[in-house]
Amino acid sequence: MKQTSKTAAASPLPSRGAADAKVTAEHVELINLFGAGTRDHDQSEASAVRSVFGDRAAKIPVLCTKGSMGNNGAGAGAVDMAVMANAMHRGVVPPSLNTDAVDSDCGIHVVRGDPIDCRANVAVSLAASLSGGQTAALVIRRWQP
Repeated sequence: MKQTSKTAAASPLPSRGAADAKVTAEHVELINLFGAGTRDHDQSEASAVRSVFGDRAAKIPVLCTKGSMGNNGAGAGAVDMAVMANAMHRGVVPPSLNTDAVDSDCGIHVVRGDPIDCRANVAVSLAASLSGGQTAALVIRRWQP
């Protein structure tokens, strides 16, 4: 896939978020992506995921909320965080609604159709503005009493 400036800008962010959370990419068991549903943006996100997680990118469950709720603008990160935390708490990843097909070039495992069991201990959420100007990664870990 051709690297774009948006792809290059997004690629290091999941690893920076993981470093700030003191986890490595090998610990991540669930990914939440912005999932705008546009070819360029989705390929850019998938490229960022593959650059950090390598071959594991095709196996780690990915969820996207935009297909069910739309783009909530500045509140999208909070909504994504809530859905991701709930998925971790319940051990079930909801499907990415209105996602009938995933471009095979993306090389990631977007959960579609039915929910899946996933007892993730560490998850990362990647959010990016469609203009490419703002990108953030949030890493959360299951609470261990």
